[in-house]
Amino acid sequence: MPDDIRIQKSEQVADDFHPRFCETRKTYEYHISNVPIQLPTRRLYSYFVYLPLDELVDMEKEKERLLKEQERLKKEIARAQGMLSNEKFVSKAPASKVQEEKAKLQKYKDMMEKVTVQLETMKK
Repeated sequence: MPDDIRIQKSEQVADDFHPRFCETRKTYEYHISNVPIQLPTRRLYSYFVYLPLDELVDMEKEKERLLKEQERLKKEIARAQGMLSNEKFVSKAPASKVQEEKAKLQKYKDMMEKVTVQLETMKK
């Protein structure tokens, strides 16, 4: 297995399991630290290559993009919270629709947390 692949969890599966056709989701997470020296706490979980990102990425445009995304997510969160706090919607809508809105709300909150962390990182 390549050195840049990490196994975090392994478990027994059914004999008829096929990774390409049976897997329901896959998540990849990439973290970029724009620092000239590798962080000691990340040495086991990252591959270090220093590239001056300021020359490759327009950081002001990226910050602007993240701020727009943050505003969009605020509106989506407010919309979903409004629907879920509406007694008529919750009582009349099918349970699957209510559950779908709860899942959307959680997804938007998770996305908001990531965008906020990215913006905080850019301030440093």
